[in-house]
Amino acid sequence: MNREGFSFFRTSTALRKPSRAPNTSGYTLTVDLELCTVGDDGGWVESFSIDDHRRRCLLQGLDDIGLTLQQADRIAGYERRRVPEA
Repeated sequence: MNREGFSFFRTSTALRKPSRAPNTSGYTLTVDLELCTVGDDGGWVESFSIDDHRRRCLLQGLDDIGLTLQQADRIAGYERRRVPEA
């Protein structure tokens, strides 16, 4: 990403800023993961696609550790069955 601003034209996974967007501070860009859109305060809106699993993780604030911790009860059950009692 360049510090002067970037262009939001679709290229595979990259978006580039519309040419009408100013190269000044105060430019607002909004990404809506629920609606899968990105837009600016000037009315420009573009939709994008994202893998459902990644989208759900982002919306729920889950990383790999968070996903694993959701299975903590199942993991503990497996470990109890796997390790013989002393």
